[in-house]
Amino acid sequence: MAEILDKAYPKYCASPWVEGVLRMNGRTFVCCKSTYSIGNWQKKPLAQVYNSKESREIREAVTKGEFAPSCETCYKNGGALSLSTLIARPFQEACSVIKTHTDQDVSELARLQANFDKLDYDEEAQENCTAFYKALETSSEWIDHPSSQMDEAARHDYRMACRKLTICADIVVRFLTGETEVKYPAALRQSNVIAVCNARCIMCPGKFTKEITEGYRLNDGTVFTEMPDEMLDKSFENEDSIIDFFVNGSEFLFYKRWRKLAERLLKLGVKARIATNGMLLTPRNTDYLLENKIIGRLSVSIEGATQETLEAIRQRVKYDRLVQNYKYFFKKAAELKYSIPISSGFVLMTDNYRELPQLVDFIHSVREGQDFNTPTITVSALGLKGGSDYRDFVLEHHHTNIDHEELKEKFEEMLVKSEEYGIPVYVFHTYRLRDFVEKGCPVPDNDFNLLPPRKLAMASAE
Repeated sequence: MAEILDKAYPKYCASPWVEGVLRMNGRTFVCCKSTYSIGNWQKKPLAQVYNSKESREIREAVTKGEFAPSCETCYKNGGALSLSTLIARPFQEACSVIKTHTDQDVSELARLQANFDKLDYDEEAQENCTAFYKALETSSEWIDHPSSQMDEAARHDYRMACRKLTICADIVVRFLTGETEVKYPAALRQSNVIAVCNARCIMCPGKFTKEITEGYRLNDGTVFTEMPDEMLDKSFENEDSIIDFFVNGSEFLFYKRWRKLAERLLKLGVKARIATNGMLLTPRNTDYLLENKIIGRLSVSIEGATQETLEAIRQRVKYDRLVQNYKYFFKKAAELKYSIPISSGFVLMTDNYRELPQLVDFIHSVREGQDFNTPTITVSALGLKGGSDYRDFVLEHHHTNIDHEELKEKFEEMLVKSEEYGIPVYVFHTYRLRDFVEKGCPVPDNDFNLLPPRKLAMASAE
């Protein structure tokens, strides 16, 4: 029987209305943490898969405040994502394009953002949407106005921005009203375009399955290190729905044709969201990403503030090279006045928790006085999925093995550094660091036991 959440939070996650994760074997998920497939995107049209019985049942459960399959584990491990977390950035990017190319006041467009943290389509939410749609209609008509002086490239960007805003509004309304049918499938698309990786991080599930060393093995024995072109084309089905894109499973910059992929996304008005271990974030690649305005968000994984810890956890990653590349990115972005969210990811483990305060010092030193972009830090938990070998690793290295008082002390020290340097820290996708500390550092439990046996088997297979 599905447990019922606190009545104050009936809708615990917006991912089923927004995200779409496409794996090489065809399995489709409504978020990257789910172990429950909603269909096969290679065998059926993506729109059909995304509105399958399984997919709609997940949305219905969330709307009722019930846990859908595999969602309880994610929620209690701090992984559930709000509507604001999911679509705020593409929404803001689109509003910025509108503002750049016209002299219009975008405040009425921005009113939609007030709905991102709501849970119901109340009277205020309806008023916000009405004002938004009216403003969007005015903005859309501007492109054909006699006073519009945009060239073709600008017109394309403007049209794509209006499309993106339309999709964001549709997602908001369907989430708030509890509509289980989705018009724009996999708007925030994650495609498993590459399996192998240039690093051997100790906490990567792919290291245990050998996916990052050998490739992704299908049931028929076929092995892919990356998606062949025809499969990649299929993964872009309903491409007009895409407002954000992320390479799931490995390094975006390790994909041999990443530049071609990035240019394809740009035609859709989409900037790639890139997560990297930093080794391939070379000055040459950074110049290309920033000068061609290809990147929309950067997350650099840093599981240690010292060379010894980082290289022990992120094996094959060289500390000095990472620092050099990261510093160059900050410097280049500031020179170009390229505004971009830059985050450093930190997976909390028994191996690295002592370096939480030092991590803030590390990020402060990396930006070298550059204040054009404010870096942030995100602290997350080990993922609760994968096969039995990986689960054994999690049980051994999970943060619940750390004395809670000692862990609190490290987070408190981290807070002092965070506020001293003005570097925001977010914890478990749920808290700002100060809120987290003031609440007594409520770290999520290791809750593999929340997965029933059938789901554990599905997680192992995945």
